[in-house]
Amino acid sequence: MKKTISLVLTLLITMLTGCATPSGTGNAPLSATQSRLAALTKVKNDVSLIKEVPSANNAISNQIMVASIKAGADATAVVDLVAILKGPNTKPIAVIGDNDAVTAATIEAALKRLQGFKPSAKLYFVGETSYGQALKAQADAAGVNFEAVVYP
Repeated sequence: MKKTISLVLTLLITMLTGCATPSGTGNAPLSATQSRLAALTKVKNDVSLIKEVPSANNAISNQIMVASIKAGADATAVVDLVAILKGPNTKPIAVIGDNDAVTAATIEAALKRLQGFKPSAKLYFVGETSYGQALKAQADAAGVNFEAVVYP
């Protein structure tokens, strides 16, 4: 019985020690969000606020999110972005997210909800060129100072 308890304790300690041991070399690849933040270094202006748009972990859920945002759903990210843009902030704002389609749909919905209100802050989108070009046209139509930062 003592041998069994001793063996179980030894196995348990070994497992816990293995779980606590760091793996890899410490050079883990950057996440998509971290890479987008690094892309912001291309911007010469001082970005004072970064709004991160959450996305799902799979393509189908992201497509559903995009469709619901475009249909006018009260997505928290859209509501938050509109509040930020209508607020007193005058410094540039960057909007980033792991999924460019969800991030672009969020910005598009926020621009529509501004309804003639012209924010004083410049708005940056960090993502693919195609989304940036479409958003630029919408931002220009809404009178919003906008710039797309290409990533990757």
